[in-house]
Amino acid sequence: VSRKHGLDAITLDGDKVSSRGTLTGGYQDPSRFIRLTYSDKMRQAKAQITTILPQLTEIENKAQEAYTQLDELHGRRRALQDERGQKRAQLLAAAEAMREAEGMSSRQEEAIRRHRERCSDLQAQVAECEAAIQGMESEMQTSSLGDLTSEEEASVQRLSAELRTLEQSLEASGEQCHQLQRDLKGREQHLQDFLRTRLHEIEAELRRDAQADHDERLQERRKVSERLEREHEEASSKLGALVRQLSEADDGLAAAKNSAEGLQAEEQRLQAKMAQFTGHLDEIVLKVNNLVKKKGEADEKLRSLTIVSADMGKYKQMSAQQLMKNLGTTNKALSKFEHVNKKAIDQFTTFTDQLEELQSKKAVIDESRESVEQFMAKVDEQKDETLRQTLTEVDKHFQSIFSELVRGGVAKLRMVTTEDVPDDDGADDSMGVPVVDFAKGVRIEVSFTGQSSSFLTMQQLSGGQKTVVAIALIFAIQRLEPAPFYLFDEIDAALDTQYRTAIARLIARDAKNAQM
Repeated sequence: VSRKHGLDAITLDGDKVSSRGTLTGGYQDPSRFIRLTYSDKMRQAKAQITTILPQLTEIENKAQEAYTQLDELHGRRRALQDERGQKRAQLLAAAEAMREAEGMSSRQEEAIRRHRERCSDLQAQVAECEAAIQGMESEMQTSSLGDLTSEEEASVQRLSAELRTLEQSLEASGEQCHQLQRDLKGREQHLQDFLRTRLHEIEAELRRDAQADHDERLQERRKVSERLEREHEEASSKLGALVRQLSEADDGLAAAKNSAEGLQAEEQRLQAKMAQFTGHLDEIVLKVNNLVKKKGEADEKLRSLTIVSADMGKYKQMSAQQLMKNLGTTNKALSKFEHVNKKAIDQFTTFTDQLEELQSKKAVIDESRESVEQFMAKVDEQKDETLRQTLTEVDKHFQSIFSELVRGGVAKLRMVTTEDVPDDDGADDSMGVPVVDFAKGVRIEVSFTGQSSSFLTMQQLSGGQKTVVAIALIFAIQRLEPAPFYLFDEIDAALDTQYRTAIARLIARDAKNAQM
């Protein structure tokens, strides 16, 4: 159209199209849309992190349950091992009883053998006595008693009486020996029968118990082993799946964190760039104002040129040469405004909208900052209250323990506040939030004599006194939060006998509730 009619035209986008076919002017900043893109990416990353964190917590809980089940399986295994040890001990006791029975049988056989030897000796003595009696009788029958004197006859009579007495004793001994042999044989037979029967009963009972216990234990252990293997396989598979899920969640979380860090860095860069654009915007606004002013002047001049007035009569009276001269002067004046960007007003409107949007976001950020400051103040108050309560409890335990270690001693903990120690750094932080940090430390004051006027600080104590105070403070803290295990390393090196004994009593009493 411009080439056809030989006119310069302005498009709807603000581009200037000359009659020669060239296209100039127009401006559009594509970088102003980057911040919106990165804001969307950041919101997506935060949403992804919010979604992954509950999954990670659930995975950790499942892993903990798997570990708990594994501990239960180990406990069952230990119980089965203990039961197997008890059964083995019972078998060993039965074997020991069997060995004792065998030993008793051996001792009974040895007693029977000794009784048999004694019977043999008695039988030999009886045979000797019978032979002696027979010899004496034959000698008495063959000897002539007519030649004997009265003394010899008396001696023969006495010997005959003794012989009859010996014969009677021999008969009684023989009868007793036979009775003993019969009793011995009866007892021996009874003992052998009893031992044989008892031995068979014990062997049969042991075989039955051993077989039954073995079968029962074997079956039970086989079932337990199969169940444990199944549970172990299930736990291993679950644990593997949980580990894989945890690894995937860690990878996703790491990627999300990296993406968030990149987005934060990009946001900082965009904020810096936006600040630069804001300064540039101010310059453009100033230029636009000047251009608007000049445009108003030019429009006024244009209206003065286009409005038909009484001056037209003056131009009608001019010659063509004068009119051409005035036209050249006017065109020269108009040529001064060719460099003006026709889109300056659109750009001004766009930047103004962006400025209003940024101001609204700044208001939201200021409101969020105020909420954060209120939350921080509340947290500081809770922190201060917790600190006061904790110090009060520790001070109570510290006074009690110190009075036990030092007879008549008095100790106390005092909080050093900002009123005691002036703060030269100011009371505001970088965000303008008042610092609720009234506590600067804790001061220990002790008196080993019990007098309130003789309180000393740690710098005024000796090495042994510092050790006593330190031990009392440590035990006071541990009574507030007890631990299951304590390790001491030569804590009595700098102590006197009195303090060493007191600390030993303290440790002995507390050792009932913890391992020391």
